Amino acid sequence: GVPSHEFVASCRRAGVQHAIFVRDAMRAWYVRGLGGRGGSTFDGALELLRAEVAAVRPARLVTMGSSMGGYAAARAGIALGADAAVAFSPQVLVSPAARRDMSLPAAPFDSLLEGDAPPLRRPRSRRSVCPSGS
Repeated sequence: GVPSHEFVASCRRAGVQHAIFVRDAMRAWYVRGLGGRGGSTFDGALELLRAEVAAVRPARLVTMGSSMGGYAAARAGIALGADAAVAFSPQVLVSPAARRDMSLPAAPFDSLLEGDAPPLRRPRSRRSVCPSGS
């Protein structure tokens, strides 16, 4: 993933006044929540983020992340109604069932996520862009 200080520097250069950084200490694509006030589910993490966003009342909401954080940025961006969700090289097929449905091989983390990671769906009214590079 991208080191958090890189995101901080990018935010400063862009003139961002408020930023909330989250980290999944369990490395479980945030589907087990953030712990503490963030609960033990993705929905619990979303509730914490909703409260923080409501307190800050930003003019524009953008979610951003890379790899595992890219999955969370896309999923949270959709759920929070963000103005934009920027996901760098996200892994979007986190659900073991979704990967099986696409005839993809099992992943080492499947047992951790079995039954916890719903498929990522986007609303029809928003345009999604997933930049990636080689």
